[in-house]
Amino acid sequence: MKLADYARHDGTGLATLVREGEVSPTELARTALDAIEALNPRLNAVIEVYRERVEELDESTLPDGPFRGVPFLLKRIGISEAGRPMGDLGARLLAEWDARPVAAKDSYVVGRFRDAGLNIMGHTTMPEMAYTVTVESAHQGTTHNPWSPDVVAGGSSTGAGVAVASGMVPMAHASDAAGSTRFPASCNGLIGLKPSRGWISPGPAGSDLSNSKVSHFAVTRTVRDAATMLDALHGGLPGEAIMYRPPAESFAAAIARPPGKLRVALSSMRWHTRDLADDVRSEMERVGRTLEALGHSVVVDKPEIDFDAYRELYKSIYYMDSAVMLTNLRKLFGGDIDLSKLQPVIQRATSRGGDYTIADYAGTLEAINGLSRSLGAFFERYDVLLTPSLATGIPRLGETSLESDMTAEEFIEFLLGINQHLPLPNLTGTPAITLPLCTTEDGLPLGAHFIMPIGQDARLLQLSRQLEEALPWQDRRPPVHAGAL
Repeated sequence: MKLADYARHDGTGLATLVREGEVSPTELARTALDAIEALNPRLNAVIEVYRERVEELDESTLPDGPFRGVPFLLKRIGISEAGRPMGDLGARLLAEWDARPVAAKDSYVVGRFRDAGLNIMGHTTMPEMAYTVTVESAHQGTTHNPWSPDVVAGGSSTGAGVAVASGMVPMAHASDAAGSTRFPASCNGLIGLKPSRGWISPGPAGSDLSNSKVSHFAVTRTVRDAATMLDALHGGLPGEAIMYRPPAESFAAAIARPPGKLRVALSSMRWHTRDLADDVRSEMERVGRTLEALGHSVVVDKPEIDFDAYRELYKSIYYMDSAVMLTNLRKLFGGDIDLSKLQPVIQRATSRGGDYTIADYAGTLEAINGLSRSLGAFFERYDVLLTPSLATGIPRLGETSLESDMTAEEFIEFLLGINQHLPLPNLTGTPAITLPLCTTEDGLPLGAHFIMPIGQDARLLQLSRQLEEALPWQDRRPPVHAGAL
């Protein structure tokens, strides 16, 4: 298969070719490998290719799911792959450890990816411990944005965003604890969906009580791929902490209908610390006018939330998560670890974890509840909240690197200034999606970010499909792309 033909299809399109006998899963795998080998030296998005899933692929191992034979890459954090060692989490400390435990079985989401027929053929780069929005380190090198070599590729699903945007694969696994799917989707001109809490199991090792911020999904190029992926992934395991309710119809079927007339709150103002860039604000207003032309009502508004307290809440969670991470690493290694092998910002962040007590942790849960109730009351007046994905456009390389000499406080304050809007759905459990509807004044992608009440994933996808038709993005691709080879 020619790279240009391969790269113009989404996952659904490639699966259709397989189903109709026009191409085999092996041919797709080899074509994807050609794209990776041609582009990865420039982009540094794929850290490992599973050669046996390409050169010796047993096609009988691919179930007859909706994405049968489609090449796919994993972000190896918070998941397990049967027969493979735990991921190195982008950390030199773990990459150099030759005793990483080997998983006995797949985690829930990996099993669902396999059941969908996806050919998992490798994994992608990510920042160390998922602690920032760029891969820049001595041990990993730099992952480059295919739209521009001077800006970050987003994160922490960094390599996933780059691999999909550049046409290496049509979609890739991403996870999201503070925007880690949506941030790279915005930077790379892709769709990033964070489903409602409870739709997709984090099991069996995690639960929605302990991992309530985190959602596993994928970055995609089309809404139909996102809807079909949600059909493939939704569900639960015995012992889930949140009751799972199957949808009334498939998400893929739901997007065939429009969402109805929606009450839209356009939040085109600063939430905290940093004003929106002028081009960001003007692009949000343009999307608002498009929504009005589609028959929706649009009002400039924002939730009645203490946004300074919201920012401080996430900062405290950042530090406490650092302390938990350090404790887990010590358990894993069976004793002390060499902290000098962690990047400087993480070293400083872990030292802040001791500032907090169990009472502080309990206080975060109370604050998250208050935040969720406030957003819930807001959604009594509106159906959807529209914000920019990034308040300032894409940061430049070096600005958000974990090699920074900023203090931990300065670093997270700077990062949350750019990333003002994305963490809110993680804390409240609401579904959110970034769509590649906008462009900054320097010609780079900018996502429009939509949030709906919890459980309204189908309607969110319906709106996304409507906007995909009204403001199509399929013909836009970055300068570094498999289709141009």
